[in-house]
Amino acid sequence: MSDSYAPGWAPVNPAPPTGPQAPTLNPESALVRAAIDLVRQHQPADHGRCARCDLAAPCPPSVHARQVVLAAGLDPNNLPEPVVEETLEPVVEETRSPRPKRTSGKRNHRVRAESEQVALAS
Repeated sequence: MSDSYAPGWAPVNPAPPTGPQAPTLNPESALVRAAIDLVRQHQPADHGRCARCDLAAPCPPSVHARQVVLAAGLDPNNLPEPVVEETLEPVVEETRSPRPKRTSGKRNHRVRAESEQVALAS
């Protein structure tokens, strides 16, 4: 590996995926829940490819999601059943009635004046 880092930047050594230095994630966090969803969706199909993205199994989304699930202390091969959350009724925005037409204004005065001139000319 070369030392071609930008001036002022030090190399970054990632934490190991297992052991005492490994990161731990909250299993209830949004990140872990999203990773669990990805693991469930990106399963290998019979033809050796991912059933979701059609990449060679295991596909990169599945591999990375499994790493997140492992960091939360969960087994990606034995995930808990999905929790169906109660959905709320959709919020219906109030519809505004159309803006009433102006009954006064320069344009209406001009139209009225022109119609009066036509009436006087007749």
